[in-house]
Amino acid sequence: MREELEAERKRRMEQVASGEDEDSRTTSEAKKGVNEELLHLFAFHDSKYQTESEQTRQKVEEAKDIMHAELLRRSAQKTVDAEVEKERKRKLEELEKMMRGEGENEMEIAKTSENLSKVQNDLKNAFKIATKSKENKSVATKKKSEDSKEQLLQTIRRHSAVSSVKEMSSKEQQQRIAEYDERMRGMMSDNSRDLLVNVQEQLLGLFSKLKRDKDVEKVMKMDQTKENKARMQEELIRTASSKIADREANAERARRIKEDKKRDEDVERQETVELLLNVQKQLLDTCGHLQNENLKQNAKLVQFLKARQSVLSDIRNRGSPGCSTADENRRKSVDLGEFNRAEKGRKLSMVGDLTEFQRQEKGRKLSIIGEQFEFKMHSDI
Repeated sequence: MREELEAERKRRMEQVASGEDEDSRTTSEAKKGVNEELLHLFAFHDSKYQTESEQTRQKVEEAKDIMHAELLRRSAQKTVDAEVEKERKRKLEELEKMMRGEGENEMEIAKTSENLSKVQNDLKNAFKIATKSKENKSVATKKKSEDSKEQLLQTIRRHSAVSSVKEMSSKEQQQRIAEYDERMRGMMSDNSRDLLVNVQEQLLGLFSKLKRDKDVEKVMKMDQTKENKARMQEELIRTASSKIADREANAERARRIKEDKKRDEDVERQETVELLLNVQKQLLDTCGHLQNENLKQNAKLVQFLKARQSVLSDIRNRGSPGCSTADENRRKSVDLGEFNRAEKGRKLSMVGDLTEFQRQEKGRKLSIIGEQFEFKMHSDI
């Protein structure tokens, strides 16, 4: 019984073990299929993710390249605008100098043309460098994508070497990836061609816009130059007219001042002549009066000397013996005459003193008149 029970137990254990083996086998087969499908999905999603990331990176790099080229263009445009503004200011200064009559400096013109040629060469080199950098970046991008594809293929090949199923799945995956790569390569080539066409169109548009802006700016500069020239001509005409008017006004003012001075000089000359005539008249009157007074004094002096001589002779005669009463009477009369003559002599001396005082007073007046005349002549000079 025990042996039968043991055998039955073993049989049942074997059945359970065989059932578990079958279940595990079916489970492992199911898991294997699921794992293969998961590996296939993982590989597909991994390749898809890598391609999407590669596309995103390429788009970002293209956008970065476009932005870099735009920044370079703007920087070059700013440089060109600065040089154009500098050239415009220089031309305006040269125009102003030409309007003022100054000569144009040929060294500055040569230097400016040299700077313009340098700027143009720098712009050409910048565009060439930008084009080369774009080409180099596109080549580097393609190389990186090929390297990543090669790494992905190597990884898939390593995983495919694990089992034949993985090998089949990897082959399928490689085929799909190859097809996808072909499609992506075609799309990328189309996108690159479209991008190149767009870039060329943008460059042509930029060049046409720059040329149009340059033509418009040139026309505006010509118009502004013509306006400045007309304005400067009007200013020169107005300045010349004002100078001519000022010159005529100054000439008229000088003529009037000269006439006024001449009139004043004539009036002053007339006053001076009248003053000289008055002085000469006063001098002549004074000299004539002095001569008359001198003649009168000389006559009186002669009379006085004669009277004195007669008195002296009478005195001598009176001192002689045998003098009569007639002589005494004559002596008295002579004494009375001498007294009268002495009185007359005193009056004459007083008259002489008065005449001398009047003469001195007239001389002082004449000296004052002469000083006034000299002061007037000095002030006129």
